[in-house]
Amino acid sequence: MELFSGFAWPVPRAFAGAVAACRFEQGDVFYSDTTGYEPWKKGGPRPAQRIQVLDPPKTARVLAGDGDGKRFFSNWRSPVEVIRAAGDEPAGAPCVTTQGRLFTGLWRGDASWLEGAGDDPEPPLLQRDLHKRLEEAVGFFRKRFARRRGPHCLYLAAVDEASDASLAKAHGLELLLVERVGGKLAAASPVKVGLRDADVFHPALVLHAVAVPGTDPAPIEDLLAGLLYAGSAGGAGRVGGVGRVERVEGSGRFSLSRHGLLVVPEAADEKS
Repeated sequence: MELFSGFAWPVPRAFAGAVAACRFEQGDVFYSDTTGYEPWKKGGPRPAQRIQVLDPPKTARVLAGDGDGKRFFSNWRSPVEVIRAAGDEPAGAPCVTTQGRLFTGLWRGDASWLEGAGDDPEPPLLQRDLHKRLEEAVGFFRKRFARRRGPHCLYLAAVDEASDASLAKAHGLELLLVERVGGKLAAASPVKVGLRDADVFHPALVLHAVAVPGTDPAPIEDLLAGLLYAGSAGGAGRVGGVGRVERVEGSGRFSLSRHGLLVVPEAADEKS
C-alpha cells in the first residue's frame, strides 16, 4: 500500500482524487496508523483512531484537482459530516465540519481540527506556488548529485503526486532525460529540501530533479520542447537566464520556465 508521505495520518494514494480536490466523500475511512488498512484480526486491538465520512454522497465522476486550485479552495470550506471512533470504544455522534478541517486533521495528525472551535485552518500552498520556489532547491540537489562524475545540467520541477496529469508529465519528462541522455533522477519533499516555511505546502507535493550530463542546455531544451510543445518542429532557441529558456516556434512560443527550471553548471557554481 502506497501512502502520501506528507500526511501525519497515513493516507493511501487510492485517495488521490480526494486529496487533489479536497473533497472527501461518503464511505471514505481514515486511520491513525497503517494497521487500520490491514485485515483486522478477530479479537485483536483496533487502530487507535479512525474517521469515517458520512456525507457528502459518493459521486460517480472522477475527482481531480485543477491547475489554479479554484476547485480545491472552493471545497476547502464546504461541509462534510464525519464520525470518529477510538480503539474498541463505540463511535461518537456524527459531527458536521468542513473539508478543510478534515484535510488539516489528516495532514497535521490532530483530529481536534474536526471540532468547530477556533479559526478555520489556512489551506496549503499548491503546485504553482512550489514552482515559483524552484531556485531555492538548486543547492540541495547540487549536493545530492555532487558525486556524479563530470559536469551536468540540472532540471527541476514541482510535482503533485495526487494529480494523474502531473505524475504523467513528470514520468514522461524523466524517462526522456534518463533513458535518452543518461540523466539521474532524485526526488525530495519541500521539508527535506529545507525550503523556508516548507510545511505550508500541500502534503502531496514533491520536488523532482534530473542531473543530465554535459554543459550545453540546447539538447535538453530540444528534447523537452519536443515532448511538451506540439509545435516544436523548427525554430531556434535561446537561453535568457537560469530557467528562462524560450523557443519561438512559428506563430507560437515554447517557454520551458512554465514547466520547470533548467540550470547549467556555471549558473549552479555561481550560486554555490
